Amino acid sequence: MPAPPHLPIFNKRFDGICHSFLPFSCLPKELRLQVWRYALLRPRIIKIYLFPSNLNDTTAMRSYLNDPRGWQNNTGHYTVVMSGAHVLSVFLRVCRDSRAATLAHFRVHIPCTYLQPQNDAHVYSVLMRAMSGTCSKDVPRLETFHFNPEWDHLRIVCWPKATALLPPFLHDLKTQYDPSGIGLLKLVVSYDDNAGCGNITNLEPPNVPSAFAKSVTQTFNQLEEVFFYESLSAGRVNLTHVWGITWDWFFNRSLPLKIGIPAFDRFPTDPRPISKDLQKQYMGTRDWHGRFQAYLRVLSRFSDSSEPLATSFKIMISHVAGLSSEGGRELESSNDAEKWLRADYERWWVDRSGWPPTNGQPVFENEQYIMEAEPAFGFWLFPLEAAEMIASIGDPDQRVFDMRVCTPELGLAIMSRDSTPVTK
Repeated sequence: MPAPPHLPIFNKRFDGICHSFLPFSCLPKELRLQVWRYALLRPRIIKIYLFPSNLNDTTAMRSYLNDPRGWQNNTGHYTVVMSGAHVLSVFLRVCRDSRAATLAHFRVHIPCTYLQPQNDAHVYSVLMRAMSGTCSKDVPRLETFHFNPEWDHLRIVCWPKATALLPPFLHDLKTQYDPSGIGLLKLVVSYDDNAGCGNITNLEPPNVPSAFAKSVTQTFNQLEEVFFYESLSAGRVNLTHVWGITWDWFFNRSLPLKIGIPAFDRFPTDPRPISKDLQKQYMGTRDWHGRFQAYLRVLSRFSDSSEPLATSFKIMISHVAGLSSEGGRELESSNDAEKWLRADYERWWVDRSGWPPTNGQPVFENEQYIMEAEPAFGFWLFPLEAAEMIASIGDPDQRVFDMRVCTPELGLAIMSRDSTPVTK
């Protein structure tokens, strides 16, 4: 039995009706600019990589990898690398009006190296080939990263063992790139990243050069929002006991699916009927409360005030989704999302060979409920109280929890039909 021709995707409910308006160019310029400005008002989560600027110096690279202290002697030399189909705004290339509105909205302009590989592993592979001079079709090119501190969250990934590249970047962001002198206000701390900002807890004031210390302290104390993120590779389908997650069988269609689109709409609560799925919610392998406490210890080291923190903290989760037929490439469009859902449907619902023996009994209590749930591409944001609730249970091996008391927000990716950049 093949997959149905149209699988529901919740994001499409908010796709918009009108995709073109031919008389737009005839509107007064002030009105056209107002439309462009409004179109730009979308939060984004932008993933950037910090690499040493002398990637092509193989001798220096070997010394860095063999002696982490080498980073301390070269902390000011970093390169910002960006990857993905949607991180560079297409509005810069539509017309003069859109470009003017985009440059005004994204007031921070950061020189960067851009490439469009399939996933994180491919990013490292491409840059290592560039370092060695090996030819590659994925040739990095020089670009400019346009950034708005009031709207954009940064997820910062540092070259392995190179967390020391973070202080000079935060300093330059505040003092050089941002004409308003603000810098970073919204941060995503991901422990999935290889020695990235997830290792921010390794920063110690004595190891931060004095030239950068003030900017780092100001940045940590001014952060408005911090997301602690984990992408889940389990917990959406549990039909066996191999994972040791729970003895119950479940299929969680509500858990948002990861997609490589930065722009999103944010809902204060998930408008879908998710309560049943939240009863058995897999929350990953992280000690959320411990991670938060470790982050607070970093803040205390750099604190310049006795005032209570005004930062809002959230737990951010989504389920891994990639096109296995294309080397695990990250999803980047609604076409990719439909392709992934079709393969997922055929794997779990058409081919039921992986289902447990049922002895004539239904595997799921309400199969119709499961199939009518509309998958969403984006992420959930749980309040910090969720970490405290999980910690209060006191069982370090427990991974599935009743999360109905901690209703999550929904971050819903703004999807296009293909992977042509549509970032807002």
